[in-house]
This record gives sequence, C-alpha cells and structure tokens, in this order.
Amino acid sequence: MIRVVFSDLVFFQNGMMEPWLQTKGLDDANQVLAYFAVSKIGEAPIDGTTDTNPEGLTAAYGKWASVIAARLNAGGLSCKVCMIFVTKLSHHCSHTIPEIR
Repeated sequence: MIRVVFSDLVFFQNGMMEPWLQTKGLDDANQVLAYFAVSKIGEAPIDGTTDTNPEGLTAAYGKWASVIAARLNAGGLSCKVCMIFVTKLSHHCSHTIPEIR
C-alpha cells in the first residue's frame, strides 16, 4: 500500500498555484517558484537571473525548501529560501542558500 504524506510533496511551478492548492486544503504545501529553463536534453539549465535580480528569481517555501535549494544550487541554479509564502514569493525571502561545491 502506498501512503501519501502531503507534507512531503513539493510543488514546482512557474506560475501561481496557491489558489488551486487552497482548494485542495494544501495551504502550507511546499512550493518552488521556478525561474529556470532547460532548452533540450543534455544541455545545462539556464538560470533565471536578470540585471535587476542577479541573485536569481527561483524561490522555495516549506519544510523542504532548504533541501530543494541545496539541490538546485548543486546543479548550478540559484534558489532563495522563504520563511513565509507570499503572493510575490521571490521578493520576500529571507536568504539565499550558498552554492554547494
């Protein structure tokens, strides 16, 4: 039998899922607002950095946020860890996880 632990699910998105998650009773779900792209299999991902946000825009929230950020950092992508989830997630984060080498 498979046991689903909803608090362990991590929802990756490139848009707002909060209204949908709320309808499912998952208000505090782990979320990653992903600002990166992979153009094709075998190529390195392109990080979502801009002139305005050179630290990157990807952000993670929830109990697995630091683990997700560490894995993304290990793959060469930036990711901020947020203590609270807000509508503009990437602009309200407490810190960025340092790159893992």
